[in-house]
Amino acid sequence: NTFILTTDADIDFKAESALVLLDMLARDPLVGAVCSRTHPLGYGILYWYQIFDYAVGHWLQKGTEHILGSVLCCPGCFSLFRCSALQDCLSSYSSEVINAMEFLMKDMGEDR
Repeated sequence: NTFILTTDADIDFKAESALVLLDMLARDPLVGAVCSRTHPLGYGILYWYQIFDYAVGHWLQKGTEHILGSVLCCPGCFSLFRCSALQDCLSSYSSEVINAMEFLMKDMGEDR
């Protein structure tokens, strides 16, 4: 098994956190990627905005995706991807965009 761990440049994490993500992928070979909730550090209005934005993304959106049985997007700030799962879908997502729906699926968003 080969995996890719993605992090933002300003993420400070412990090795145990990466091991938890590895454990989650090891439990089920059908899972292609897992992501973890990050906690911003700092103070001020930007810090409070990040707390709100992360809370919405992980408590509401990821909870809903769990119920639906599919994660729509793993953010790059702290995620682990199974390389074989990426190989399975790489050709679909690396092809040229030809309509609006493909634009939404492939190009819309800063983390795709």
